[in-house]
Amino acid sequence: MEPVARLDDTFAPSIAFGLMAVLNDGADLEVETLRRIFPGDSGGLRDAIRRLEAQRFVVVDRRLLRATGGDWVRSTRKGRMAFAAHLAALREIAGADEA
Repeated sequence: MEPVARLDDTFAPSIAFGLMAVLNDGADLEVETLRRIFPGDSGGLRDAIRRLEAQRFVVVDRRLLRATGGDWVRSTRKGRMAFAAHLAALREIAGADEA
C-alpha cells in the first residue's frame, strides 16, 4: 500500500496532530494545560479532542482535584499505534527511510 493511503485523516487538522504528539507518551494532561499549549481557538481544541475521542484515540476523564473539576485527556494504546503508523507513512513520503 502506498504511504499516502496509510495516512489517517483523523490527524489532518493540525490541532489533532499536535494533541497526539503531546499525548503520545501516554501521559494525561488537563484541558486547561492543553489550552495553554494550543492557544487561540478553544473551539478547535474541543473539536480535535472530540474527533480523536470518536476514534478512541484519546479518552477524556473528569476528575475532582482540590475541590475543582477538570477534564483530563490521555492517549489510548490504539491512538498511539495509529499515530505511529501515520508518522511512519509521513517519514516514508518525506524520504526519511532512504537515508
